[in-house]
Amino acid sequence: MSTDYKFKGWVGLDKDSVNGKLVEQEYEPKPWEETDVDIEITHCGVCGSDLHTLRSGWMPTIYPVVVGHEIVGKAVRVGKDVKHVKVGDRVGVGAQSDSCLKCDLCEHGNESYCADTVNTYSGKYANGGISYGGYADYSRVPSHFVIPLNDINLPSHIIAPMLCGGVTLYSPLSRHGCGKTAQTVGIIGVGGLGHFGVMWAKALGAKHVAGISRKADKKDDVLKMGADEYIATDDDKEWAKHHAGKFDLLVSTVSSPKVYILLFHPRILSVESVLTHSNRCHWQTTLAYSSHSVPWSKSEHQKMSYHQSMLSYSSRVENSQDLPSEALLRSLTC
Repeated sequence: MSTDYKFKGWVGLDKDSVNGKLVEQEYEPKPWEETDVDIEITHCGVCGSDLHTLRSGWMPTIYPVVVGHEIVGKAVRVGKDVKHVKVGDRVGVGAQSDSCLKCDLCEHGNESYCADTVNTYSGKYANGGISYGGYADYSRVPSHFVIPLNDINLPSHIIAPMLCGGVTLYSPLSRHGCGKTAQTVGIIGVGGLGHFGVMWAKALGAKHVAGISRKADKKDDVLKMGADEYIATDDDKEWAKHHAGKFDLLVSTVSSPKVYILLFHPRILSVESVLTHSNRCHWQTTLAYSSHSVPWSKSEHQKMSYHQSMLSYSSRVENSQDLPSEALLRSLTC
């Protein structure tokens, strides 16, 4: 079945495209299946993954490539097997756009763990098609990874960044009881991900939220976002001593060896590593450390190793209880 619209976007043809050398041209979407949705794109957020992928920074990129994986738009074609979306609906797509949907992980709502995950761009679908992202006029995506947005009373430009950076921080905070069992929360690193972390933690009801970074230059911004405290580790040589045992939950968005996260909280045993992207090469990770999962002893802590970590990629809402309510979304954007 032909369409009256063309799949056209800003295309990277090689590694040099990261220098702004993108070409506006048509491309061939994945072969249509009756489980697919075609989306007329209205908004797409910007992510650091876009640059890494354009330059083949993690692994060889499938060129030509159209990046962008914080997509919001209108469903213009819906497969007959799709039940949760209809033509005309406002919908969104995050960084993952397919998985096998058959393995134990997929069947239990953890599709992002699936070994056959497909990224929203520079991925290869089971039917041989290539995935193309959101810096384009249209996108074709398997419906399982298309999120209905009609009931979210927020502008599309606010929603788009939540589909990657937003949910990457919301997932570990909500899963580890932020605002419930975890009332004192630290967000390590206050860049693009950390900003969401601070705002989500306050919106989820944490009594005390600290933004943590090496330098003090972000302090005013972080406090305006709702943090109760700002810790600049370069300015306090005794930061580990002053804040040891303080936090119920720490979420780290950084990879700097200068922030030794375990020094903050010697009771930590539960570790969840939430992978920002599903490429299996060079990871940027968000680590969530919670003190509430198991009893702690000094010997147990010394024996703790990273193989006890649970890897979770959260660039899409993994199950219904992970989907933030509209009230919570609005509190985040006020």
